[in-house]
Amino acid sequence: MWREYPSPPEEAFRGVIEGAPFSRVMANLRRQGRFCKVPWARNFPVYTFWDLGRNDKTAIWFMQHIGFEFRFIDYYENHFHALDHYAQILLSKPYTYAEHYLPHDAEVTELTRADNKTRWEVLEDLKIRPTHIVPRISSEMEAVNMTRNQMGNVWFDAEKCSVGITCLENVRFKFDKVLQEYQPNLQRTQHKHGADAFMQFGHGYASLQRRPRSDTLTSGASLARVNRGYGRVSRARNQRSQDWRT
Repeated sequence: MWREYPSPPEEAFRGVIEGAPFSRVMANLRRQGRFCKVPWARNFPVYTFWDLGRNDKTAIWFMQHIGFEFRFIDYYENHFHALDHYAQILLSKPYTYAEHYLPHDAEVTELTRADNKTRWEVLEDLKIRPTHIVPRISSEMEAVNMTRNQMGNVWFDAEKCSVGITCLENVRFKFDKVLQEYQPNLQRTQHKHGADAFMQFGHGYASLQRRPRSDTLTSGASLARVNRGYGRVSRARNQRSQDWRT
């Protein structure tokens, strides 16, 4: 539909991509209007999800858990930088952080350091705390499946997360030319780092089935009522309030 009858020209290049594990989910989210302006809610903390690299990319997602919604409000990636660069990026943002989810290789000792500190220890020294090391999962296919199962309540800020969205839509499984079929391992491309960081959310945060705090649940439910036009306030006032999905 997008390819043959695009509205803006860029829609011609969207759709379900063969071998891309998240493309069908992302296409459904796009049809549901889940890529929009998602404002930062000052009263709620921000969680971050990392994929660490230096010569290759380091990718970081920023998420707020409000009610039963996972709102991805920001994304950052870069390469050829030490950890202090990423710490400065996080601390320069106005967010209040709840927890930082790091991959299992954060427990690796930085060989360039004389104090033998691990990556997560270095980050904590740089005031990136508290941190949580996500245990290594048995296979990438399992991580993909767990992440896809958690994406039903996901929202993305279309502008600030545009690079990360591209990663999720375009990361692909490896293709075996001999067997002529896809293998359950992701290709190492420029899109893999953003997808790996997002999967720290899928199997490191959402898979824990954390229940929203009572204040989070109340606020999220109230926001949902406002977006549906319910509550005591008038419909005109609703349009001037926190109806960020329109």
